[in-house]
Amino acid sequence: MTELIKPFSSYAQLEARYGDPHDPSFEDKWIVSYPHVLGNGKTIYIRANRDVTIPIHNVFEGLVRNGGIKYLVEYDGAFNVRPIRDSSNLSMHAYGLALDFNASTETLGSTDRLPDVVVDTFKMYGFFYGGDFIHRKDPMHFEYTTGVI
Repeated sequence: MTELIKPFSSYAQLEARYGDPHDPSFEDKWIVSYPHVLGNGKTIYIRANRDVTIPIHNVFEGLVRNGGIKYLVEYDGAFNVRPIRDSSNLSMHAYGLALDFNASTETLGSTDRLPDVVVDTFKMYGFFYGGDFIHRKDPMHFEYTTGVI
């Protein structure tokens, strides 16, 4: 694991730390894969930015302690170099700083929400919840930002 960094609040901060995710060296330098266990007992391998290994580890430990892990039954990805849908801005997935869970039930654009115990645990460790986006809600999505990017 690496040192704990604060959630990001601008693309300038992301670019200063990581450079361009399209750079061929980005993935080798920043993306790691590590196992976690979902609420259904399935082991998943999260491919995400090495800078969020500590926060993700803390989230999963917290969810096990408070019983919220039972609500995470699908892992739908993290690192994926792509823009935000219907935008030219890079998604936080492009930096490996976003995770999606339960996409089959928490669909993009819906007002559904994961249980508060899950959302609150992610927030406790620095993640912004996509279900709180002002415009198009994304209730499957958590990103390591302040939510203002």
